[in-house]
Amino acid sequence: MGEIKKKVYYRYKFKITSAMNIGNGQNEVTDNDLIKDGSGTPYIPGSTITGIFRSVLPKEYQSLFGTVKNLETDTDKNGQPEIEASQVILYDAKIKKKDYKISVRDSVALDEYKTALAGAKFDFEVLEPGIELETWLEQDIKDEAGDIPQEREVGYLIAQQWKRGHIHFGSKASRGLGQTKLCKVQRAEFIWDEAGIDQWLDFDMYSENGWVEQSIEQFAASEEQDKGLLEIILSLKQESGISIRRYTTTVQREGENREPDYKQMSYIRGKNNEEIPVIPGTSWAGAFRHHINRITENKFEQYFGSTSHKSQIYFSESEIKDAVEKVLTHNAIDRFTGGIIDRALYTEKTWFNGKTKLKIQLDARKKAFNRENNEKTIEKEFYAALSAAILDLHLGILSVGGLTSIGRGLFSIEKIQINGEEIPVAQEAEEIPHMYQQLIQKMMEGGHA
Repeated sequence: MGEIKKKVYYRYKFKITSAMNIGNGQNEVTDNDLIKDGSGTPYIPGSTITGIFRSVLPKEYQSLFGTVKNLETDTDKNGQPEIEASQVILYDAKIKKKDYKISVRDSVALDEYKTALAGAKFDFEVLEPGIELETWLEQDIKDEAGDIPQEREVGYLIAQQWKRGHIHFGSKASRGLGQTKLCKVQRAEFIWDEAGIDQWLDFDMYSENGWVEQSIEQFAASEEQDKGLLEIILSLKQESGISIRRYTTTVQREGENREPDYKQMSYIRGKNNEEIPVIPGTSWAGAFRHHINRITENKFEQYFGSTSHKSQIYFSESEIKDAVEKVLTHNAIDRFTGGIIDRALYTEKTWFNGKTKLKIQLDARKKAFNRENNEKTIEKEFYAALSAAILDLHLGILSVGGLTSIGRGLFSIEKIQINGEEIPVAQEAEEIPHMYQQLIQKMMEGGHA
């Protein structure tokens, strides 16, 4: 296994850019509570970080995280399985400032008619975005690899993946949760000789001393590294209100301003507790999934994931900006008489006239699961179906959220970018076929591995 040649440390400071859920296996507050330390502060366990880091590295580096060899053939002199200890240590990610916010999200499975499925309702805690954390990586570099360049260190490779947006934590990552942005990278190195060991003994990785800051730009990906990764960014404008409901359950005292019975899902951010409406990636995924399955007769259902395999498609969360807040009061109507139902007055809080962005990603380098052929990759037919769904979103045929039967959840597309290249948006009916063909062509070019 070799002796240690040197020790290398990396310190990562990063920000959560979308809500994050890392469950603790308990359901005291919700069906899936956040993991917290002894003081009640959320954190990201080192075991979670290790799993994510290992999964994004090339296979030749994964053995550095420790291996158990063949239980039948590879044993030591005592007949025990031969184990290689990890050369990489990851530490818990800690919140830097205590200004974090935790909220509860409701989730429910819907059928094709947007009716809730029985027994499919659950809620979970999330850590709201905008919070800064930091974590540390320690690597022992052995004598057989003691002269490896910095660009091949595990810490450097992780920073590359982070800069490319491939590091996320917690559940529902393919639906926009747990996304992060790398803000700062620092490095420290200790040659494993007498002088270096003395320096290492004096080193405190939690302090600001002894670190050398690394330029974030050096970790940018090359075109070859991103070949086969398709990224579609839609800049959207609201054409109606939005209704992805979060119900009010708090008990209010007499004289207090009454909260709406339900309101659009939102974040609370900043010292002023600014409320920012958000469309979760699960809502986008559900809307696109049902629409594509309807127009293709479930031909591409397998690409959206299930309990047995991971989704091949990523949908981001979408913050709605510059929107106008409105509180509306409704009466429930008897469908048979057309009269008002007694004591059925309710209020909702929603937003109008805002703008937002939706990011959709596919990785054509990964084999898409297929019921007929497990090695079949994403092909032109799926890009055509996705292009049709994007067009239908622009035309108001595809809507997102609830109350769509009364015109909620409609958007128009102001701008489309595919791997950074802008596609003209159709303004007239005769331009739609050309826009459709352009979308397919650019998806084929950008998603070709």
